[in-house]
Amino acid sequence: MPQAADAFHLAEVVAPRDLEASIASARGMLGALAGERLTLEIATGPAGPRWYVRSGSGEGLERALAQLRAAYPQARTEHVAPDRADLDPARLLGAERSAVVELLPSARDVPLLRSDWRNEPSPLAGVLARAAPEGDERVVLRLALGPAPRGAAGRIQRRAAPSGGAPRREPAGRPGPSPVPLVAALAIAAAGLQGWQWYAAGEWLPLLAGTACLFVGLPLAGAIAMRLLRSPEPLPVRVVEQKLASPLLQARLEVHAIGGRDAAPDRLRLLASETARAYGAYDAGGGGLRPAAPRWPRRRPERRLPLLLNTAELAGLWHLPDDEGAPAGIRRTTAQRLRPAPGHTARGARVGASDADGRGAPVHLPAPLLHRNQLIVAKTRRGKSTLLRHLAARVMDDVARGPDGTALVVVDPHQDLAEAVLEAVPQELTDRTTYLDFANLERPVGLNLLDRELFPDRDRTTEHIVTMMNRLWPANWGP
Repeated sequence: MPQAADAFHLAEVVAPRDLEASIASARGMLGALAGERLTLEIATGPAGPRWYVRSGSGEGLERALAQLRAAYPQARTEHVAPDRADLDPARLLGAERSAVVELLPSARDVPLLRSDWRNEPSPLAGVLARAAPEGDERVVLRLALGPAPRGAAGRIQRRAAPSGGAPRREPAGRPGPSPVPLVAALAIAAAGLQGWQWYAAGEWLPLLAGTACLFVGLPLAGAIAMRLLRSPEPLPVRVVEQKLASPLLQARLEVHAIGGRDAAPDRLRLLASETARAYGAYDAGGGGLRPAAPRWPRRRPERRLPLLLNTAELAGLWHLPDDEGAPAGIRRTTAQRLRPAPGHTARGARVGASDADGRGAPVHLPAPLLHRNQLIVAKTRRGKSTLLRHLAARVMDDVARGPDGTALVVVDPHQDLAEAVLEAVPQELTDRTTYLDFANLERPVGLNLLDRELFPDRDRTTEHIVTMMNRLWPANWGP
Protein backbone atom coordinates (compact mmCIF):
# COMPACT_ATOMS: atom_id res chain seq x y z
CA MET A 1 0.00 0.00 0.00
CA PRO A 2 1.48 3.42 -0.85
CA GLN A 3 2.44 5.65 2.02
CA ALA A 4 1.11 9.10 2.69
CA ALA A 5 3.49 11.77 1.44
CA ASP A 6 4.75 13.67 4.48
CA ALA A 7 6.46 17.04 4.26
CA PHE A 8 9.97 16.46 3.00
CA HIS A 9 12.05 18.92 5.02
CA LEU A 10 14.45 16.55 6.68
CA ALA A 11 17.87 16.65 8.34
CA GLU A 12 20.02 13.92 9.84
CA VAL A 13 21.64 14.57 13.22
CA VAL A 14 25.10 13.11 13.84
CA ALA A 15 25.71 12.60 17.55
CA PRO A 16 28.86 14.06 19.10
CA ARG A 17 31.58 12.01 20.74
CA ASP A 18 31.76 11.63 24.53
CA LEU A 19 28.15 12.74 25.04
CA GLU A 20 26.80 12.77 28.59
CA ALA A 21 23.43 13.77 30.13
CA SER A 22 21.79 13.60 26.73
CA ILE A 23 18.25 13.28 28.12
CA ALA A 24 18.62 16.52 30.09
CA SER A 25 19.82 18.30 26.92
CA ALA A 26 16.87 16.96 24.93
CA ARG A 27 14.48 18.13 27.64
CA GLY A 28 15.69 21.71 27.32
CA MET A 29 15.50 21.51 23.52
CA LEU A 30 11.90 20.24 23.55
CA GLY A 31 10.87 22.94 26.01
CA ALA A 32 12.11 25.59 23.58
CA LEU A 33 10.18 23.89 20.74
CA ALA A 34 6.88 23.57 22.63
CA GLY A 35 5.01 25.70 20.09
CA GLU A 36 6.36 23.97 16.95
CA ARG A 37 5.00 21.12 14.86
CA LEU A 38 7.74 18.67 13.93
CA THR A 39 8.58 14.98 13.86
CA LEU A 40 11.60 13.39 15.54
CA GLU A 41 12.67 10.06 14.06
CA ILE A 42 15.11 7.25 14.70
CA ALA A 43 15.72 4.82 11.84
CA THR A 44 17.64 1.61 12.39
CA GLY A 45 18.77 -0.86 9.77
CA PRO A 46 21.71 -3.14 9.05
CA ALA A 47 24.10 -0.15 9.13
CA GLY A 48 22.96 0.98 12.59
CA PRO A 49 20.61 3.63 14.00
CA ARG A 50 20.32 7.15 12.62
CA TRP A 51 18.62 10.23 14.14
CA TYR A 52 16.46 12.66 12.10
CA VAL A 53 14.41 15.86 12.48
CA ARG A 54 11.48 16.52 10.10
CA SER A 55 9.31 19.62 9.71
CA GLY A 56 6.51 20.79 7.47
CA SER A 57 8.50 23.80 6.26
CA GLY A 58 12.08 24.80 5.73
CA GLU A 59 11.76 27.63 8.28
CA GLY A 60 10.36 25.25 10.88
CA LEU A 61 13.23 22.83 10.29
CA GLU A 62 15.81 25.58 10.75
CA ARG A 63 14.18 26.68 14.02
CA ALA A 64 14.25 23.10 15.27
CA LEU A 65 17.89 22.62 14.26
CA ALA A 66 18.87 25.90 15.94
CA GLN A 67 17.49 24.64 19.25
CA LEU A 68 19.13 21.25 18.71
CA ARG A 69 22.53 22.86 18.17
CA ALA A 70 22.04 24.88 21.34
CA ALA A 71 21.29 21.70 23.29
CA TYR A 72 24.04 19.65 21.59
CA PRO A 73 26.77 22.13 20.54
CA GLN A 74 29.09 19.42 19.21
CA ALA A 75 26.43 17.65 17.12
CA ARG A 76 26.46 17.96 13.32
CA THR A 77 23.35 18.32 11.16
CA GLU A 78 23.15 17.24 7.51
CA HIS A 79 20.21 18.38 5.39
CA VAL A 80 18.64 15.81 3.11
CA ALA A 81 18.07 17.29 -0.34
CA PRO A 82 14.42 17.31 -1.51
CA ASP A 83 15.38 15.39 -4.65
CA ARG A 84 16.93 12.57 -2.60
CA ALA A 85 13.80 10.80 -1.43
CA ASP A 86 15.86 7.61 -1.24
CA LEU A 87 17.58 9.08 1.84
CA ASP A 88 14.26 9.56 3.65
CA PRO A 89 13.99 6.53 5.97
CA ALA A 90 10.23 6.85 6.48
CA ARG A 91 9.33 7.03 2.78
CA LEU A 92 8.38 3.89 0.87
CA LEU A 93 10.26 3.47 -2.39
CA GLY A 94 9.12 1.39 -5.32
CA ALA A 95 7.50 -1.84 -4.19
CA GLU A 96 8.37 -1.45 -0.50
CA ARG A 97 5.69 -2.20 2.07
CA SER A 98 5.38 -1.45 5.76
CA ALA A 99 3.41 -2.17 8.91
CA VAL A 100 2.63 0.49 11.52
CA VAL A 101 2.00 0.09 15.25
CA GLU A 102 0.85 3.13 17.21
CA LEU A 103 1.46 3.54 20.93
CA LEU A 104 -1.66 4.54 22.88
CA PRO A 105 -2.37 5.24 26.58
CA SER A 106 -2.58 1.90 28.40
CA ALA A 107 -4.84 2.63 31.39
CA ARG A 108 -5.89 6.27 31.63
CA ASP A 109 -6.38 9.03 29.09
CA VAL A 110 -3.40 10.92 30.56
CA PRO A 111 -0.43 8.53 30.44
CA LEU A 112 2.46 8.93 32.85
CA LEU A 113 5.90 7.86 31.60
CA ARG A 114 9.17 7.60 33.46
CA SER A 115 11.13 10.82 33.25
CA ASP A 116 14.03 10.31 35.70
CA TRP A 117 16.74 8.16 34.10
CA ARG A 118 19.70 9.38 36.12
CA ASN A 119 22.34 6.75 36.83
CA GLU A 120 20.58 4.36 34.44
CA PRO A 121 21.32 3.45 30.83
CA SER A 122 19.41 5.18 28.07
CA PRO A 123 15.92 3.68 27.68
CA LEU A 124 16.21 3.96 23.91
CA ALA A 125 18.98 1.35 23.95
CA GLY A 126 16.44 -1.31 24.91
CA VAL A 127 13.99 -0.24 22.20
CA LEU A 128 16.68 -0.25 19.52
CA ALA A 129 17.95 -3.61 20.76
CA ARG A 130 14.46 -5.08 20.37
CA ALA A 131 14.27 -3.78 16.80
CA ALA A 132 16.18 -6.41 14.85
CA PRO A 133 15.73 -5.75 11.11
CA GLU A 134 17.18 -8.27 8.70
CA GLY A 135 18.41 -7.86 5.13
CA ASP A 136 16.86 -4.77 3.55
CA GLU A 137 14.39 -4.24 6.41
CA ARG A 138 14.41 -1.12 8.55
CA VAL A 139 12.51 0.10 11.58
CA VAL A 140 11.57 3.78 11.98
CA LEU A 141 10.49 5.22 15.34
CA ARG A 142 8.44 8.36 14.67
CA LEU A 143 7.55 10.89 17.37
CA ALA A 144 5.26 13.63 15.99
CA LEU A 145 4.92 16.71 18.20
CA GLY A 146 2.57 19.67 18.36
CA PRO A 147 1.55 22.37 20.84
CA ALA A 148 -0.68 21.29 23.71
CA PRO A 149 -4.35 22.37 23.61
CA ARG A 150 -5.18 25.64 25.30
CA GLY A 151 -5.94 25.11 28.96
CA ALA A 152 -4.66 21.51 29.03
CA ALA A 153 -2.61 22.09 32.18
CA GLY A 154 -5.60 23.61 33.99
CA ARG A 155 -7.87 20.69 33.09
CA ILE A 156 -5.30 18.22 34.44
CA GLN A 157 -4.91 20.30 37.61
CA ARG A 158 -8.68 20.26 38.24
CA ARG A 159 -8.73 16.45 37.98
CA ALA A 160 -6.39 15.97 40.93
CA ALA A 161 -7.95 13.52 43.37
CA PRO A 162 -8.34 14.88 46.93
CA SER A 163 -5.64 13.59 49.28
CA GLY A 164 -5.98 12.59 52.93
CA GLY A 165 -9.73 12.11 52.71
CA ALA A 166 -10.38 15.81 52.19
CA PRO A 167 -13.67 16.51 50.42
CA ARG A 168 -13.58 17.85 46.89
CA ARG A 169 -14.11 21.57 46.75
CA GLU A 170 -17.35 22.54 45.05
CA PRO A 171 -17.69 25.68 42.98
CA ALA A 172 -18.81 28.79 44.85
CA GLY A 173 -22.07 29.13 42.91
CA ARG A 174 -24.45 26.15 42.97
CA PRO A 175 -25.55 25.36 39.41
CA GLY A 176 -29.25 25.38 38.56
CA PRO A 177 -31.30 22.36 37.49
CA SER A 178 -30.26 20.67 34.27
CA PRO A 179 -32.61 21.11 31.28
CA VAL A 180 -31.74 17.66 29.91
CA PRO A 181 -34.60 15.75 31.66
CA LEU A 182 -37.18 18.30 30.50
CA VAL A 183 -35.96 18.14 26.92
CA ALA A 184 -36.00 14.33 27.02
CA ALA A 185 -39.56 14.28 28.40
CA LEU A 186 -40.77 16.66 25.71
CA ALA A 187 -39.09 14.53 23.02
CA ILE A 188 -40.74 11.35 24.33
CA ALA A 189 -44.14 13.10 24.49
CA ALA A 190 -43.77 14.37 20.93
CA ALA A 191 -42.79 10.90 19.71
CA GLY A 192 -45.80 9.35 21.51
CA LEU A 193 -48.20 11.89 20.01
CA GLN A 194 -46.85 11.27 16.52
CA GLY A 195 -47.18 7.52 17.04
CA TRP A 196 -50.79 7.89 18.16
CA GLN A 197 -51.59 9.91 15.05
CA TRP A 198 -50.07 7.17 12.83
CA TYR A 199 -52.08 4.53 14.73
CA ALA A 200 -55.33 6.45 14.35
CA ALA A 201 -54.71 6.95 10.63
CA GLY A 202 -53.80 3.30 10.08
CA GLU A 203 -50.30 4.13 8.86
CA TRP A 204 -48.62 0.99 10.14
CA LEU A 205 -45.33 1.23 8.26
CA PRO A 206 -44.25 4.60 9.75
CA LEU A 207 -45.46 3.42 13.14
CA LEU A 208 -43.33 0.28 13.06
CA ALA A 209 -40.30 2.18 11.79
CA GLY A 210 -40.68 4.86 14.47
CA THR A 211 -41.12 2.28 17.21
CA ALA A 212 -37.95 0.46 16.08
CA CYS A 213 -36.01 3.70 16.00
CA LEU A 214 -37.30 4.56 19.48
CA PHE A 215 -36.20 1.26 21.01
CA VAL A 216 -32.80 1.35 19.27
CA GLY A 217 -32.02 5.07 19.26
CA LEU A 218 -33.09 5.90 22.80
CA PRO A 219 -30.52 3.64 24.56
CA LEU A 220 -27.83 4.71 22.10
CA ALA A 221 -28.56 8.40 22.67
CA GLY A 222 -28.55 7.81 26.42
CA ALA A 223 -25.15 6.11 26.28
CA ILE A 224 -23.71 8.92 24.20
CA ALA A 225 -25.15 11.54 26.54
CA MET A 226 -23.72 9.79 29.59
CA ARG A 227 -20.31 9.60 27.97
CA LEU A 228 -20.34 13.27 27.05
CA LEU A 229 -21.74 14.54 30.33
CA ARG A 230 -19.75 12.27 32.61
CA SER A 231 -17.04 13.96 34.64
CA PRO A 232 -13.51 12.79 33.79
CA GLU A 233 -11.92 10.26 36.13
CA PRO A 234 -9.88 11.87 38.95
CA LEU A 235 -6.13 11.56 38.65
CA PRO A 236 -3.75 10.72 41.51
CA VAL A 237 -1.97 13.74 42.92
CA ARG A 238 1.38 12.13 42.05
CA VAL A 239 0.38 11.89 38.39
CA VAL A 240 -0.76 15.51 38.29
CA GLU A 241 2.42 16.80 39.95
CA GLN A 242 4.75 14.87 37.67
CA LYS A 243 2.75 15.67 34.55
CA LEU A 244 2.76 19.41 35.23
CA ALA A 245 6.43 19.57 36.26
CA SER A 246 7.43 20.37 32.65
CA PRO A 247 5.75 22.01 29.63
CA LEU A 248 3.10 19.89 27.92
CA LEU A 249 3.00 18.89 24.25
CA GLN A 250 0.73 16.76 22.12
CA ALA A 251 2.40 13.76 20.53
CA ARG A 252 1.92 10.64 18.45
CA LEU A 253 4.37 7.74 18.70
CA GLU A 254 4.53 5.13 15.94
CA VAL A 255 6.75 2.22 14.98
CA HIS A 256 7.13 1.59 11.23
CA ALA A 257 8.57 -1.71 10.01
CA ILE A 258 9.55 -1.41 6.34
CA GLY A 259 10.64 -4.17 4.01
CA GLY A 260 11.24 -4.77 0.33
CA ARG A 261 9.10 -6.39 -2.33
CA ASP A 262 9.61 -9.89 -0.92
CA ALA A 263 8.97 -8.97 2.73
CA ALA A 264 6.19 -11.08 4.26
CA PRO A 265 3.37 -8.98 5.77
CA ASP A 266 3.30 -11.16 8.89
CA ARG A 267 7.02 -10.62 9.37
CA LEU A 268 6.62 -6.81 9.20
CA ARG A 269 3.68 -6.83 11.59
CA LEU A 270 5.63 -8.97 14.05
CA LEU A 271 8.72 -6.73 13.78
CA ALA A 272 6.68 -3.59 14.44
CA SER A 273 4.77 -5.18 17.34
CA GLU A 274 7.89 -6.56 19.05
CA THR A 275 9.62 -3.19 18.83
CA ALA A 276 6.55 -1.38 20.18
CA ARG A 277 6.37 -3.71 23.20
CA ALA A 278 9.81 -2.53 24.26
CA TYR A 279 8.24 0.82 25.21
CA GLY A 280 6.82 -0.94 28.25
CA ALA A 281 10.04 0.05 30.01
CA TYR A 282 8.71 3.62 30.13
CA ASP A 283 5.72 2.69 32.30
CA ALA A 284 5.74 4.77 35.50
CA GLY A 285 3.20 2.61 37.32
CA GLY A 286 0.01 1.69 35.50
CA GLY A 287 -0.13 4.64 33.15
CA GLY A 288 2.27 3.84 30.33
CA LEU A 289 1.78 3.05 26.67
CA ARG A 290 0.30 0.01 24.95
CA PRO A 291 0.80 -1.00 21.32
CA ALA A 292 -2.28 -0.94 19.12
CA ALA A 293 -3.00 -3.59 16.52
CA PRO A 294 -0.67 -3.45 13.48
CA ARG A 295 -2.06 -1.70 10.42
CA TRP A 296 -0.95 -0.57 7.00
CA PRO A 297 0.14 3.07 6.56
CA ARG A 298 -2.65 5.51 5.75
CA ARG A 299 -2.82 7.19 2.38
CA ARG A 300 -3.09 10.68 3.89
CA PRO A 301 -0.70 12.18 6.41
CA GLU A 302 -1.79 11.56 9.98
CA ARG A 303 -2.63 14.76 11.88
CA ARG A 304 -4.05 13.29 15.09
CA LEU A 305 -1.91 13.64 18.24
CA PRO A 306 -3.51 11.43 20.91
CA LEU A 307 -0.82 11.63 23.62
CA LEU A 308 -0.38 14.46 26.10
CA LEU A 309 3.20 14.29 27.43
CA ASN A 310 5.57 16.72 29.06
CA THR A 311 9.06 17.52 27.85
CA ALA A 312 10.72 15.28 30.45
CA GLU A 313 8.74 12.26 29.22
CA LEU A 314 9.37 13.13 25.57
CA ALA A 315 13.13 13.53 26.18
CA GLY A 316 13.27 9.88 27.21
CA LEU A 317 11.54 8.90 23.94
CA TRP A 318 13.94 10.84 21.67
CA HIS A 319 17.46 11.98 22.50
CA LEU A 320 20.90 11.57 21.01
CA PRO A 321 22.79 8.50 22.23
CA ASP A 322 25.08 8.74 25.24
CA ASP A 323 28.57 7.32 25.06
CA GLU A 324 27.77 4.55 27.57
CA GLY A 325 25.60 1.65 26.49
CA ALA A 326 24.95 2.99 22.99
CA PRO A 327 24.09 0.44 20.28
CA ALA A 328 26.63 -0.42 17.62
CA GLY A 329 26.83 1.41 14.30
CA ILE A 330 26.06 4.92 15.56
CA ARG A 331 27.54 7.77 13.55
CA ARG A 332 29.63 10.12 15.65
CA THR A 333 31.19 13.45 14.83
CA THR A 334 34.93 13.58 14.26
CA ALA A 335 37.45 16.35 14.87
CA GLN A 336 36.64 19.35 12.71
CA ARG A 337 39.10 20.19 9.95
CA LEU A 338 39.45 23.88 9.29
CA ARG A 339 41.37 25.70 6.60
CA PRO A 340 44.40 27.61 7.92
CA ALA A 341 43.87 31.33 8.33
CA PRO A 342 45.49 33.63 5.75
CA GLY A 343 49.13 34.23 6.59
CA HIS A 344 49.42 31.09 8.72
CA THR A 345 50.79 28.93 5.91
CA ALA A 346 54.24 30.41 5.36
CA ARG A 347 55.49 32.29 8.46
CA GLY A 348 56.10 31.41 12.08
CA ALA A 349 56.60 28.08 13.84
CA ARG A 350 55.42 25.16 11.75
CA VAL A 351 53.09 22.98 13.82
CA GLY A 352 51.62 20.66 11.17
CA ALA A 353 49.81 20.42 7.86
CA SER A 354 46.15 20.88 6.93
CA ASP A 355 44.49 18.58 4.41
CA ALA A 356 41.20 20.50 4.46
CA ASP A 357 41.78 21.51 0.84
CA GLY A 358 43.30 18.16 -0.14
CA ARG A 359 46.78 19.60 -0.80
CA GLY A 360 48.45 19.27 2.61
CA ALA A 361 49.10 22.98 3.19
CA PRO A 362 51.56 23.67 6.04
CA VAL A 363 50.23 25.46 9.12
CA HIS A 364 52.42 27.86 11.12
CA LEU A 365 51.91 29.55 14.46
CA PRO A 366 52.75 33.26 14.11
CA ALA A 367 56.06 34.09 15.78
CA PRO A 368 54.64 36.76 18.14
CA LEU A 369 52.37 34.14 19.71
CA LEU A 370 55.40 32.16 20.88
CA HIS A 371 56.03 34.83 23.53
CA ARG A 372 52.43 34.95 24.82
CA ASN A 373 50.54 32.78 27.27
CA GLN A 374 48.70 29.88 25.65
CA LEU A 375 46.28 27.22 26.86
CA ILE A 376 46.27 23.90 24.98
CA VAL A 377 43.34 21.63 25.87
CA ALA A 378 42.75 18.18 24.41
CA LYS A 379 42.19 14.58 25.44
CA THR A 380 45.00 12.09 25.96
CA ARG A 381 47.00 11.22 22.82
CA ARG A 382 45.51 14.06 20.77
CA GLY A 383 48.82 15.81 20.02
CA LYS A 384 49.39 18.27 22.86
CA SER A 385 52.98 17.13 23.51
CA THR A 386 53.72 16.99 19.79
CA LEU A 387 52.57 20.59 19.37
CA LEU A 388 54.71 21.75 22.30
CA ARG A 389 57.72 19.88 20.86
CA HIS A 390 57.30 21.69 17.53
CA LEU A 391 57.10 25.06 19.30
CA ALA A 392 60.18 24.30 21.40
CA ALA A 393 62.14 23.24 18.31
CA ARG A 394 61.30 26.54 16.58
CA VAL A 395 62.44 28.57 19.59
CA MET A 396 65.72 26.66 19.79
CA ASP A 397 66.34 27.13 16.06
CA ASP A 398 65.85 30.89 16.43
CA VAL A 399 68.32 31.00 19.32
CA ALA A 400 70.89 28.90 17.41
CA ARG A 401 70.73 31.08 14.27
CA GLY A 402 71.70 34.34 15.91
CA PRO A 403 71.79 36.53 18.97
CA ASP A 404 68.54 35.87 20.79
CA GLY A 405 68.06 36.44 24.49
CA THR A 406 65.19 33.96 24.70
CA ALA A 407 65.49 31.25 27.37
CA LEU A 408 63.48 28.05 26.96
CA VAL A 409 62.37 26.15 30.07
CA VAL A 410 60.45 22.87 29.72
CA VAL A 411 58.80 21.41 32.82
CA ASP A 412 57.37 17.95 32.26
CA PRO A 413 56.12 15.75 35.13
CA HIS A 414 55.82 12.75 32.79
CA GLN A 415 59.33 13.00 31.23
CA ASP A 416 58.22 12.12 27.66
CA LEU A 417 58.00 15.71 26.43
CA ALA A 418 61.27 16.69 28.09
CA GLU A 419 63.16 13.85 26.45
CA ALA A 420 61.60 14.62 23.05
CA VAL A 421 62.69 18.27 23.32
CA LEU A 422 66.15 17.18 24.45
CA GLU A 423 66.53 15.12 21.27
CA ALA A 424 65.63 18.20 19.17
CA VAL A 425 68.31 20.47 20.67
CA PRO A 426 70.52 21.87 17.84
CA GLN A 427 74.22 21.07 17.89
CA GLU A 428 75.03 24.74 18.47
CA LEU A 429 73.12 24.75 21.77
CA THR A 430 74.40 21.52 23.27
CA ASP A 431 76.83 23.28 25.63
CA ARG A 432 74.11 25.68 26.77
CA THR A 433 71.52 23.01 27.61
CA THR A 434 70.92 21.67 31.10
CA TYR A 435 68.74 18.63 31.82
CA LEU A 436 67.50 18.18 35.39
CA ASP A 437 65.95 14.81 36.26
CA PHE A 438 64.58 15.04 39.81
CA ALA A 439 63.48 11.40 39.65
CA ASN A 440 67.06 10.14 39.26
CA LEU A 441 68.01 9.13 42.80
CA GLU A 442 71.54 8.13 41.78
CA ARG A 443 72.35 11.71 40.78
CA PRO A 444 70.06 13.93 42.87
CA VAL A 445 69.80 17.61 42.03
CA GLY A 446 70.82 19.91 44.86
CA LEU A 447 68.94 23.13 45.53
CA ASN A 448 70.30 25.50 48.18
CA LEU A 449 67.28 27.38 49.46
CA LEU A 450 69.55 29.66 51.51
CA ASP A 451 71.61 30.84 48.54
CA ARG A 452 71.25 34.63 48.59
CA GLU A 453 72.29 34.84 44.95
CA LEU A 454 69.23 32.78 43.95
CA PHE A 455 66.91 34.02 46.68
CA PRO A 456 67.89 37.56 47.72
CA ASP A 457 64.67 38.22 49.70
CA ARG A 458 65.32 36.30 52.93
CA ASP A 459 61.90 36.85 54.57
CA ARG A 460 59.91 35.86 51.49
CA THR A 461 62.10 32.79 50.94
CA THR A 462 61.54 31.67 54.52
CA GLU A 463 57.77 32.13 54.20
CA HIS A 464 57.68 30.11 50.98
CA ILE A 465 59.73 27.26 52.49
CA VAL A 466 57.51 27.00 55.57
CA THR A 467 54.33 27.11 53.47
CA MET A 468 55.64 24.44 51.12
CA MET A 469 56.56 22.09 53.94
CA ASN A 470 53.22 22.64 55.64
CA ARG A 471 51.37 21.67 52.47
CA LEU A 472 53.59 18.64 51.81
CA TRP A 473 53.39 17.20 55.32
CA PRO A 474 50.33 18.68 57.05
CA ALA A 475 49.87 15.66 59.36
CA ASN A 476 53.42 15.97 60.70
CA TRP A 477 53.32 19.69 61.37
CA GLY A 478 54.12 20.70 64.93
CA PRO A 479 52.04 22.83 67.28
